[in-house]
Amino acid sequence: MLKRRKIEKIYLSLKFISTYMSRKKSKYAIDECIIKDLLKKLPKDRALANKSKIFHALSEPARMKILSALSVRTLCVCVLTEITKMKYSKLSYHLSVLKGCGLVSSKEDGNWIIYSITAPGKRMIKLFRY
Repeated sequence: MLKRRKIEKIYLSLKFISTYMSRKKSKYAIDECIIKDLLKKLPKDRALANKSKIFHALSEPARMKILSALSVRTLCVCVLTEITKMKYSKLSYHLSVLKGCGLVSSKEDGNWIIYSITAPGKRMIKLFRY
């Protein structure tokens, strides 16, 4: 019997605490309509993912160097290997990352692959020039 009363007391005190806490508002609490309005103003997930890919591409100094070189003129892979002092396989990876996020484009000219900077790539270079 004593054990049952203790359990009832504990239950009632927990119920009181949960009721009290649900009524008490934090000074940082926001109404649901404000949250919905805030969510409307945030960028879409897809746009954030695209921007994240671009920042990932720009996080590597070698890719920044490639992008800077391509901002001067279009170049073939053989010239880019000389500029960056990278092996072809490593350079190919960096170029695929830049191409994947739309900062660089390529075209085939016979046996050569010519890389050029795109309009978004030019905008990124302008942001980082000092």
